[in-house]
Amino acid sequence: MAFEPDQYYIYPDLGIMVHCLFITDKSLSHKKQPIYVMEDQYGNLVAEVLDDKTCEGWHTLHEDVFIETHKRLCKTLDPNPPEPIAG
Repeated sequence: MAFEPDQYYIYPDLGIMVHCLFITDKSLSHKKQPIYVMEDQYGNLVAEVLDDKTCEGWHTLHEDVFIETHKRLCKTLDPNPPEPIAG
């Protein structure tokens, strides 16, 4: 499996959802390796190196589930949101 731009994914064990925004190789902090640029359900932006292990444990998610979760969380702005996914 690989993340695809404009698709949604969930890591059930951690309760994290992401929306893959795009893939790029322009990142200086990742030594110009191809990376996924994603947003989680809290609105955090996340970058992960594009490789086989990055997608382990993730499952596809229906767009409506991500959007409704995001809307609900944005209404109740958590002053201490979880840390972004570590790569």
